[in-house]
Amino acid sequence: MVTVENISKQFQETKAVREVSFHVKKGEIFGLIGANGSGKTTTLKMIVGLLQPNEGKIRIDGVDRLEDATRARRLVGYAPEAPFLYDYLSGADYLTFVAQVRGLKEAVAEQTAWKLLEFFDLLSSGKELIRNYSYGMKKKISVASALIGEPPVLILDEPTEGLDIFSIRQLNQRLQELKSQGKSILIASHMTAFLTETADRLAILHRGRLAKILELSAFPEEKRLGQVEEIYRELSDEKGERGA
Repeated sequence: MVTVENISKQFQETKAVREVSFHVKKGEIFGLIGANGSGKTTTLKMIVGLLQPNEGKIRIDGVDRLEDATRARRLVGYAPEAPFLYDYLSGADYLTFVAQVRGLKEAVAEQTAWKLLEFFDLLSSGKELIRNYSYGMKKKISVASALIGEPPVLILDEPTEGLDIFSIRQLNQRLQELKSQGKSILIASHMTAFLTETADRLAILHRGRLAKILELSAFPEEKRLGQVEEIYRELSDEKGERGA
């Protein structure tokens, strides 16, 4: 569903992403992990169209993102690391507004909003103003808004930031449901535990380069987290990340 081929991005003298390639399959959760500055967010922004790569190709469900940006954008739901919401609206009104902007008629938009609030266990807060929401609730609204229009691809940047352990478990459950519906989900996070529990494959980024892709089913479930963390540490030591 998402194919990234040798993409690179340079900001003045800094090359933030260097010839990164990977493919996210239909009905797969694919994780990106790496230290701050490893290129995770820059990679996601190039995929959704907020940044243009200096080199490489990006295809979303066969659509060339660089040649047909409008069509490709319709295939993606995106929740950024820092949610940008309208605090003067309620959660229900905000989701209804987003749905209408995306072409849904008023009645359908409102129905969609309340279904998403129920999906994320926010029904009781649907009529409250977003300014009164906790950061975790705002993150849920951001993810919910990314689902409007049922895009086949969902891209999430640090979705667990600000969530408590119970909300993280709930988010994992919701993502598994979406995966079972055939959604392709790309997640960038620094939380190894969350990604090893949630994702099918995990790509380790280091200083803009793709260091390794791990097939998580190849690791025994009870040892998965420890083994993945050890591989990450070894790659960091080998490439000089630790202490940098």
